[in-house]
Amino acid sequence: RDNPEDGTDLSEKVLIAAAEDEARRIAEMNRLNVSKENINQDADKKRKAEDAKETDHTTTSETTTTTAPKKRSRRRKSKVNLDDLTPEERQRREQQRQMQKEAVERRAAGLVDLNRHPLNSERRRANRRKPGRGALIAMRKKEEMAERGRFNAVGYQ
Repeated sequence: RDNPEDGTDLSEKVLIAAAEDEARRIAEMNRLNVSKENINQDADKKRKAEDAKETDHTTTSETTTTTAPKKRSRRRKSKVNLDDLTPEERQRREQQRQMQKEAVERRAAGLVDLNRHPLNSERRRANRRKPGRGALIAMRKKEEMAERGRFNAVGYQ
């Protein structure tokens, strides 16, 4: 079984050759997958470019400019006629408007009443400022990476 030329076992050579063949096969599959992805991305870009050309408008007779895709128009709440509301609802809305004006004035003056819950609009605004799930994960990863770097040469903190 031993090969007298280099002193290695024939079964080891067979295993090494099989592993190299497997590595070549996987590398070729990866190359094909990457080329397919590139082709798909190119096709998507072409499709998007064609869609953009269809929505483009000419600004002058000699030049064409590309414009962004159409923006969706926001649905706006219709104006409510206060005369159609019940007296209780009208009073509630007027009181809410007054509270909102007072809150704006307090914010402008820098006063914050700690005993009173903020208006819903303030609470919603605060929620929009909170980082989302993806941002929280990214911050956690960044902290872990920073902690890993806080070791001295011996490996202790």
